[in-house]
Amino acid sequence: MNLLDHASVTDVACGDAQVAGVPQPPHWVLGSQAVDVVVSIPHDTGIAAVCAVDASGTHDTAFVIDAAARTVTLPSVALDNDTPMRLFVLAINDDVRAQVDADAAL
Repeated sequence: MNLLDHASVTDVACGDAQVAGVPQPPHWVLGSQAVDVVVSIPHDTGIAAVCAVDASGTHDTAFVIDAAARTVTLPSVALDNDTPMRLFVLAINDDVRAQVDADAAL
């Protein structure tokens, strides 16, 4: 998956900040995008639950299973400069999701 580069710092702007003694501008500003994430599932693995994970725990998320192709597709995963990555759990059973929720509460 590629991140969408909305803006990047130039060598001149970076150098000017160093000379002036001010914080350097961010090297990249990521643009907003929505991407489909397709995950191949090994033949010896089953998927019972799919969820998104953040600091507050797990959350239901949209997904499509193609059993014949052994793939799970997470459609339109939103990414932007504030959220440049996302974490998803493809769990073999519901107990895994419960354990992730318990760990997130720590």
